[in-house]
Amino acid sequence: MSQSPIIRTDETPMPETSTAGSPFRFERKFLITEYSYGEVEALVKLHPASFREIHMQRYVNNIYLESHGWDCYFDSVEGHGKRTKIRVRWYGDLTGSIAKPVLEFKSKSGLVGRKRSFALQPFTLTKGFDQRNFDEVIDGSALPNDVLFDLRQLRPVLLNRYSRKYYQSADKRYRITLDTDVSFFHFLGSFRGHAVTSIVPGTTILELKYSMADDDTVPMITSLFPWRVSKSSKYVTGVEQLYEL
Repeated sequence: MSQSPIIRTDETPMPETSTAGSPFRFERKFLITEYSYGEVEALVKLHPASFREIHMQRYVNNIYLESHGWDCYFDSVEGHGKRTKIRVRWYGDLTGSIAKPVLEFKSKSGLVGRKRSFALQPFTLTKGFDQRNFDEVIDGSALPNDVLFDLRQLRPVLLNRYSRKYYQSADKRYRITLDTDVSFFHFLGSFRGHAVTSIVPGTTILELKYSMADDDTVPMITSLFPWRVSKSSKYVTGVEQLYEL
């Protein structure tokens, strides 16, 4: 499948080793269904790395943008080495006045990734929010020309929402997030406001995040968890639940 220009926004090869100030990091995901959320959280808190909560629990909301050829989706499911997801993220209430939305380009090469973020102007999300409304937000935001060029070729296709808790190890080298209550909303054409939950109820998604410099010692973290790393993408799950591609 041919790639749209947005996929080529970051053609710089990923470095093999971390450098000072490197924005690249590892993200390892665990899709946990055989343990309750309380059991998962207890194992995180009892870990010898002394993980402690570092932020109040909150809801994360994302509008995912996609090309007309669904390049981001197919790059992910086909396992392309370099892939990009583009989303608008905010926290708290799902609808109504969105005070601090952020546009994010999440580029990955294998398990290593980074994000480029841009502040967007506030907007109001209500049922019927469509491409025209999205374009008005983009036009009213101070974005670089190359970003504007890429966005002109994209459209909102999916909204997801989940509750997230944040933990950090005592040495501050490793972060863990715990996601629950994942819901998806149809957004192709316009926001319809009806949620679909396609992840098994009771599922917890644990993400372990750390710098490239700490990859050699990460087994000291993961070996004490009774779960295996899994390939899990909320975006791919939502698309497959809502659309027939």
